[in-house]
Amino acid sequence: MLIAHGSIEMKPLAGAVVKSESEEDVAYFSQVLKEWLPYQVKNITLDFSKRIEAGVKVVFPDVEIQKCVFHATHLLNRGLLKELTRIKNEKFQVYTNEWSLIRANSLKMEEGKKLEKLRQLNIEDVKDAWQVYTKLCVIFSSKNFRKVKIDFERFIKSTLLKKWKGAELFIEKYNKNLSKFNWSQKGIKYIREKV
Repeated sequence: MLIAHGSIEMKPLAGAVVKSESEEDVAYFSQVLKEWLPYQVKNITLDFSKRIEAGVKVVFPDVEIQKCVFHATHLLNRGLLKELTRIKNEKFQVYTNEWSLIRANSLKMEEGKKLEKLRQLNIEDVKDAWQVYTKLCVIFSSKNFRKVKIDFERFIKSTLLKKWKGAELFIEKYNKNLSKFNWSQKGIKYIREKV
């Protein structure tokens, strides 16, 4: 859509919906506009289309061309979002890779399969989560429910758990669901699933 706007009366003077943004269509509309308008055109505001600008310059070669503020902010925002998404994806790709690795290994542990050699983890929180998980696996692998209870209660107070980012939520869920639970040999299966 192309619109001619009067700068004196601040009202639209003419407008057209052109079938395309080709240089030829814009040049044709600009010529018709030039013949129809009673005033001389002093400036033209456009989006950032090179084809529209080229068509306008055919008819108005000496007119000042301004860039539309709406389109400028739209393009700037779109460019910034694209760049931020790219940066975010680069930043979190390492997280995604490491979390995927420990997820695959934890599933293998649950199924009793042989684990792949876990490469060096680079992200502290991922390392902490893996250590917490493996420690819980060791605790719950015992057949003696008393030992499981003692080791688990000791683990709840350990620095290993406290330094993990998920510790607060883990302890909250423990207090809500398991702290009053009656520990027994049969109950260990239930507790293991909840943990």
